[in-house]
Formats: sequence, C-alpha cells, structure tokens
Amino acid sequence: MKPLDIVLGSAYSQPEISVSMRRNQMPLPKYRLFVALAIVVSLAGVVTSAVASTISSVADTYITIHPNLGGPTSIHGHDPYLEEIGPPTFYSYPLVRFDLSGFSGDTVVGPATLTLHVFGTWNSRTVSQTIEAFPVLVPWNESTLSWNSFGPGPICGTNVACVSLDTISVTVNPGDVVTFSNLPASLVQGWIDNPASNDGLLLFSTQQIDNLDIVFTSRESTVAPGPELTFQTTRATPEPSSLLLLASGAVGVLRIVRRRMPSVE
Repeated sequence: MKPLDIVLGSAYSQPEISVSMRRNQMPLPKYRLFVALAIVVSLAGVVTSAVASTISSVADTYITIHPNLGGPTSIHGHDPYLEEIGPPTFYSYPLVRFDLSGFSGDTVVGPATLTLHVFGTWNSRTVSQTIEAFPVLVPWNESTLSWNSFGPGPICGTNVACVSLDTISVTVNPGDVVTFSNLPASLVQGWIDNPASNDGLLLFSTQQIDNLDIVFTSRESTVAPGPELTFQTTRATPEPSSLLLLASGAVGVLRIVRRRMPSVE
C-alpha cells in the first residue's frame, strides 16, 4: 500500500461495503433530516394574543402666550399641571410624548386612547372645550420648550401636522377624566416602528370664549396621574404545547440519526 493511501485512503484499499450494510448503517441523508425537522416545525402552532398596555408620558409640558403664565418665553416642563386655553392672547397648549421602545416587533390593534386627568377649571366651575390632537413634527425637550422656541407657537406643516387625529368636545369639572379614544393605530405603530418619528402630540383648543380654562395634571403631579396612553398589541408566540411537540420531534429525529450512524468497534 502506498504511504498516501494510509493517510488519505485509496479507492483500491477501501473495504467493500455490502448493500445491506449501507442500508442499515449509513447516516441518514442530510435532506431527509431537514425534511423531518421541517415537518416537526410546521406542526408547532403559533398563538397570537392581544395585550392591552397603559403607559405614562415620559415628557409633557405646555406652551403659552398668557401673560399671567409667564408669556411666550416661559418654560413649563416641570410644572405639575398642563394648561389648555383657547382664546387669542391667552393661547396655552399641552404637548405630550410617550416611550414605545419596549414594544418593538409588536403590532398595534385598534385605536389608542389618550387619558388626561382634570386638575382644575376656571374658578372651579363647569367648563366646556373642543380639543384637537395633532401630531408634532419636530423634536422637543420639556426642559427648554417655550412658545417662542417651538415656532413661535404651532405652525401647520412646520412643527405640527395640518390634520388632527382625534377631536373631542368635553364638559368637565375638577377631578374629571378626559379621553381621546380614537387615536389611529397607525400613529402608535409608526412610533414603534420608527422611534425617530415619535415627537408626541399637541392638544389644540378651538374654544374662543374666555374663562373656560382646563388644567390637566402632568407627569410631575402628586395629585393624579399624568397623561396616559392605552393601546392593544399582538405578538406571535409559540404555543406551550407546540414547544413540547417541537422538543419531542427533535429528540425523535436525533434518535433516528443515531440508529442509522455506523457503529465504531
């Protein structure tokens, strides 16, 4: 036998293998292993369940030109309340933003709800307003934002969208709760899929009659919760029984492979 035959093997030095030995001891062909695993995986079910989540704002403030609230250069990112005032010379609009980073990969189902708690009203009396929710188009920092630095004020197509996503008309007293219940799922989904687009919402009052102020609690409030966003998401997860099936199937395939591997004496 040549020296290389000992190291590399030679067609002339290989022992003859009978057909029966090949059939009983040769390893399972790779493609058969893949097919077997594919069958097991295909049998594993997937459960898609809807989960409701409520998250609190991570940033909120209001911008104003109201002289008694500090005027257009005033900053209110750390105030315990959010002023909502509609008439000219007193414009005051809250801005809120939420962190959706924990929902990456989820799918939003149905409309979302924005909840605001009423801290106070003008002279603590019953007041009415119509308020629209507009997507904000530019980044902002609650610690530095003012009416002047924002625009000045909201400007259609520049710092806020030109079309509101939800409009509510409310009549409230101190202690009441206000909800925007029809914020589109696409809004929240966009914030999840593209966090850079998440600049929150501006709440614009269309009320032109004076002395109908509404004051909402901010995230700094110790009286009631600040702004909250509630929505449902789904995520595909393996069914527990399917995980057991998958594990059992994999073990079965491995056993088949072992039985078909040639024994080493």
